Amino acid sequence: MTHASFPDLEHIADVPVGYTTFFESEPEFLAATDVLPWRGSAAGGGVASATDLLRFLNALRSDVLLSSNTLAFATQSNETGWYGLGFVTQGGKHPLWGHGGFGYGMNVAAQRFPEDELTFICIATRDMACDRMIYAWSDRLFGEIE
Repeated sequence: MTHASFPDLEHIADVPVGYTTFFESEPEFLAATDVLPWRGSAAGGGVASATDLLRFLNALRSDVLLSSNTLAFATQSNETGWYGLGFVTQGGKHPLWGHGGFGYGMNVAAQRFPEDELTFICIATRDMACDRMIYAWSDRLFGEIE
């Protein structure tokens, strides 16, 4: 992962700045750098390119980071019906696994549709943009997901 890092505010000159309305509670956009902690946490704050995320997902499937048995176990749905072992999962006609997250002025989604041999990656500098986009993308590609 050649473009991944975990910078602090003094080392983000090449990182796009996210803008937030605090999930539409403010009338104007505010720079996320004004409202977020000075450095990320386990919940987020790292920096990576879409290419790096794709490399990571491909490495997961290559028996390098995890065995194929471990990946299959980690990405299967369980009693919750939507969450595997660290991955969001969904069964049905177009099963998927992946993960994403959001914070003020940022959103990411990385989803793998293994049976369709498709990967969706979105990195955005706005509140909840990827969450909206993956539903629009999958609905357009597959029709309404059950």
